[in-house]
Amino acid sequence: MEPAHGTKEPQGNGIDVSQKSWIQRTRDFRSRRALPLSSAIILILLCALIYPNFDSLPHSLHLHRGPAPLTSPQDTNRPKHMRLIIPASSGDANLCKTVFSAAALGYPIPVFINWNQTYEDPNLIFGGSHIAKIGGVLEHLQSLPPKADDDLVLIIDGYDVWFQLRPQTLVERYLDITKRQNSRLQGFQQQVIFSAQKRCWPKGPEHPACWAVPNSTLPVDVYGPETDHEVDDEKNPFLKFRQRFLNSGSAIGPVSAIRAIYERASEKAQLDTNIGSDQGIFAEIFGEQEYARRRSEPSLLDWSLDMSRNYEFGLGLDYNSELLQATVFSEYDTAWIRRGADDEVRTAYEEAEIPLRSLDRDPTKASRNSLRGPTNSSMPESGVIHNTANPFETFHGSLEAADWSQVSLFTNLWTGISPIAVHHNAHRDGLKSRREEHWPRLWLQPHLRDLLREHIYSPIQPLASVGEQQWWTHSVRRDGIEFAGGYLPYAELCNNGLETEIFRDDSGPWINPMADL
Repeated sequence: MEPAHGTKEPQGNGIDVSQKSWIQRTRDFRSRRALPLSSAIILILLCALIYPNFDSLPHSLHLHRGPAPLTSPQDTNRPKHMRLIIPASSGDANLCKTVFSAAALGYPIPVFINWNQTYEDPNLIFGGSHIAKIGGVLEHLQSLPPKADDDLVLIIDGYDVWFQLRPQTLVERYLDITKRQNSRLQGFQQQVIFSAQKRCWPKGPEHPACWAVPNSTLPVDVYGPETDHEVDDEKNPFLKFRQRFLNSGSAIGPVSAIRAIYERASEKAQLDTNIGSDQGIFAEIFGEQEYARRRSEPSLLDWSLDMSRNYEFGLGLDYNSELLQATVFSEYDTAWIRRGADDEVRTAYEEAEIPLRSLDRDPTKASRNSLRGPTNSSMPESGVIHNTANPFETFHGSLEAADWSQVSLFTNLWTGISPIAVHHNAHRDGLKSRREEHWPRLWLQPHLRDLLREHIYSPIQPLASVGEQQWWTHSVRRDGIEFAGGYLPYAELCNNGLETEIFRDDSGPWINPMADL
């Protein structure tokens, strides 16, 4: 389904905002607020020249609005940074889609790990690239200053992930998942959340990664009476299994907690350089943690584990796929829908042959997730999007008059949840082609140039705020990516013919709108 264009919103000058070109909107804005815009641009340029790493900015420049931050480590409300890490060794159009979807929504500039590196060791699985991801991420995390330990870091796969919701919603959901899970745990605290999937892979059924991990928190009837039973599908008998196994497509948590997990993963990789994929290592760490937590249970299978060492990492999973929806083993659970278009929603459920139990449009229940499959159980409120600006809202104004119910969102039809990001890791039957075929369905793709320009022109401001806590970008740069020892502008990363697939607008290469300033 193509993204909705929304309705036109008349402005004070009588001109429809949807009919104005980006250039005209910028001129209008400049004529009204020339001094603030000029000041913002000058501030950004000066900061980039004087403090190329935002970590070194003085607090007076970190927070150009609001109170000065407290520096006491006991102050949990001091401003923190949000960091985005993407393992990527070379560029292509799909990598640019990941980067641009993040930028258009206001995420911090990403740091590429292992950029320009090659991995072709014939003695290692995948040439050694998967193991190198662990070492590269760990090296970067270890290079951060101690004050970054409480920063929130998000690590994602680089060639098949698209963002569709803002950092504000990401932080809210991360905190909500952590709070819900910690209310269930006894004596343990969850800090890090990895993605979840339906099949235990690549570990075999004899490993704790497959049998010691907890049951999913999804309702026991989320897929109807066949939930957690194999189905008659030769290619994927796991279709009706609830997600309870680790997927390494994304991880989020405090820098210090993520670093500890990567240190343990690096130890395992060094013990066996041909151990396989990074997912196998992280799944092993999760399985050992859960076995250690449950080792006193009399019914637990025996497993040889050195209990003299620490296995607790505060690691948990995103069972509801509220943060990132892995499509592998869930190939047909999802659809692109406008949540407010009832006929469109019903059609999507009918085509997927999924019963639509609830389509509740009662405005007094707006905080509830109004889309559900056959489950009788309640789902978390994060099926809806609130406390964040509308999709096309920018610092200059709204590009289009549309709310989140009017744009096309990738949605799990069984749970009714639209995740923060889509992970196109389904690969059977050529499903990787969805990275090209579904790209125009992402609501921001037809507006990508305008959204990127608006992002580059916007002033530095919090990426997310919850209560008195704020999260800020770690860098003032907006038009590129960082990697070890360098910076690469979008024009070098995503042009040279790639722009044709990325923008699909016949407007030529990407040009930084601030290049001539």
